[in-house]
Amino acid sequence: MSRKIELNTLTRLKSEEIFRKFIQKQNYEPFLLKVLNASKLFPNDLELIKSQDKGESDFYSNNENICYEATLLMDSNIAYNISNNIEYLKTDEFFDWIKGSILQTFKTRLIKKQSKSNIILFNIFPMRFPVLRGGVTMQFFRDDWDNLIDEIYNSNPELVELKDIFIVSMNYDNSFFVKQLRENYYIKRFVNLDEETKIIFPFENIEYNTSIISPSLNT
Repeated sequence: MSRKIELNTLTRLKSEEIFRKFIQKQNYEPFLLKVLNASKLFPNDLELIKSQDKGESDFYSNNENICYEATLLMDSNIAYNISNNIEYLKTDEFFDWIKGSILQTFKTRLIKKQSKSNIILFNIFPMRFPVLRGGVTMQFFRDDWDNLIDEIYNSNPELVELKDIFIVSMNYDNSFFVKQLRENYYIKRFVNLDEETKIIFPFENIEYNTSIISPSLNT
């Protein structure tokens, strides 16, 4: 029996200026590194690669000799519109992207990073795909990120096979989660950052309500 998460959130974009600053690599990459290190899913010596002018990856572990490529899960038109008008977040176009078109953005990012083996997708929009926190059983609770990666496995397996792909996102309760996306593999970690660190993040949820809906047995 499948269950559905119903979520209502009240999300605030702090300002267009904070948004514009954050989506620059020199700002979001150090922030992302803090989330990755706090998740304990990556080598403990993970560090930012300072020189990336020749297509180098973004993060590197010397102990494990592993590179990770990070990218924002964002459409360029969406970013432009938000940067210039905070009210764009209330439009049907933005709502449609959040609810459906993000799949194509997901594929586009993977195509651009097709030569990379370890990919980190950073979704900064907190209203997308809530992941419930809880005990051990919650590790195996499927969510829409799992459904999204399943769709790509079925339609474009060459984009995800033999790769390690991670999603990092702000969750409905203002925590951040790091999740490895792989068929039938649901490891996730939740990270609470201090307020001084989160202050540069452009979004915050100021109210939320969640419930789990099970389909009726009377059909």
